[in-house]
Amino acid sequence: MSKVYSDGELILTIQSYQEKERVFLVQRFIPWRDYRIVVLDDEVISAYERMPLSVMGDGVSSVRELLNIKQEQFSVYGRDTYIRIDDARISQCLERKEKNLESVVPSGETWQLLDNANLSTGGDARDATESIHPMYTEFAVKLTRDMGLRYCGVDIFVNGDLAAPSDEYVIIEINAAPGIDNYASIGPYQQKRVELMYRKIVEALAK
Repeated sequence: MSKVYSDGELILTIQSYQEKERVFLVQRFIPWRDYRIVVLDDEVISAYERMPLSVMGDGVSSVRELLNIKQEQFSVYGRDTYIRIDDARISQCLERKEKNLESVVPSGETWQLLDNANLSTGGDARDATESIHPMYTEFAVKLTRDMGLRYCGVDIFVNGDLAAPSDEYVIIEINAAPGIDNYASIGPYQQKRVELMYRKIVEALAK
């Protein structure tokens, strides 16, 4: 997925993918917070915010070096995500800041390097399971049931936080096989939660 800022960028982006793709989906960009709500039967078993790939500066290291450090950290945490440092979208994000991969990020500054918040492209996640508002819980459970599914990932953009109800939200995708391995790599609490999730899934399917 690529975010474009002009007709010219749209044409260049399509051309860059033409060798591999023949069909393109163009959608309006929604600048809201990106969440995934995972449902099993009548229960939300996890909810988390997804944030785009970014690096925090130390005043010494370049973007390239910080990305290499981040990749090493993924390996330590057991996360199999591979960051494509040569991804043209990263270069485009940096060019808009008049920077490049060799630019040093000032200490304490965070630079966003991709516009999509996919964990598979190096994004980070923030747990929201304990704070999700009942409105979103009921909505996600009903949507899963209406789709004829028992286990489902509901991807949703919200103009605000999942902890508070809002009329400003958009459903992006209903995923019948949501991956939760990257979520598990956030920390020991999330890893334990994923283990319990898998146990619940196996028990539910055995009924």
